[in-house]
Amino acid sequence: MTPAQASLLDSLRAAAAQIVLFGHIYSLVLRPERTLGIGDLGVVVFFVLSGFLIGYTTLNRCSLDDYDLRRYLVDRFCRIFVPYLPALILILLIDSAVFAWTDTRTYIEHYTIKDFVASLLMLQQHPAGLFFDEILGASNLKLSTFSSARPLWTVAVEWWLYLCFGLLVFRARQIVSSCRWQLLFVVFASVPLFNATAGTGAGLSLVWFAMCGLAWVYWKERKKIDGGVAAIMIGAGAGRALLRAAPYLLLLLIAARLLWTGFLETRQPFDRLLFYDFNLYGLIMALCVVLFLLKGTTIDGERNRTLVSLPIIPIRCT
Repeated sequence: MTPAQASLLDSLRAAAAQIVLFGHIYSLVLRPERTLGIGDLGVVVFFVLSGFLIGYTTLNRCSLDDYDLRRYLVDRFCRIFVPYLPALILILLIDSAVFAWTDTRTYIEHYTIKDFVASLLMLQQHPAGLFFDEILGASNLKLSTFSSARPLWTVAVEWWLYLCFGLLVFRARQIVSSCRWQLLFVVFASVPLFNATAGTGAGLSLVWFAMCGLAWVYWKERKKIDGGVAAIMIGAGAGRALLRAAPYLLLLLIAARLLWTGFLETRQPFDRLLFYDFNLYGLIMALCVVLFLLKGTTIDGERNRTLVSLPIIPIRCT
């Protein structure tokens, strides 16, 4: 991709992080009695970007002879767990101090060794635990996110998406044996498949894999023509003008959808902005794709190094 496209994706990632941060500050500090819901937008943008970037970079690296499933898993493990483990330990220390020295008891029901281990192993809100709880009534087997680490539920979803996608890609390239692949896929795919139909996030895994599909299309076209997919799809004159107008139309449609779900459909004043909505997923994905294609017309310049270095993990409270 061009430096302008890479800088755009970094900018969207940074903006999504600030939106999530603002959402937490608003609901936990400014207005503890209610939540705005704006942080959910940041999560959706994260999943849109993650699906495209993981798909595109993995396909690129697969062209290297020494890039296999093991290296892919090491890369993904370091990307997730290097910031995740210190964050989880810090939450343990802070919550321990809060519960010991104050009267605060928020989320203390999840301050357990079981939930800490579950969060450590990315098993929080795992479908197996939810099945035992909801279907069999065995609530003691439910695996919840540890204590006040509630926002980290999206990290677990991302982790299992990474594993599932890696198995699909390397199996397609005949790098993983059939028997070994079937066993691992059954284990790894349970969370993405569950998230596609139920659970928190209303099908964010489908958005993630849809963007992986678009990344595959882009990668294939980049291999065919050096100018990239943007050079193929963006013509001159009326076609380019239409593409430039598309972001404004998409923003208008996004605002209209929020107005419909937040007020017109229910005839109630806005209680929470509903971003976990399939119509909005499609509109947000389309907006990101159009912006990406527009940036593809600019092939000069360098990638913004400040945005590249931002350490960001997508998180959001339930």
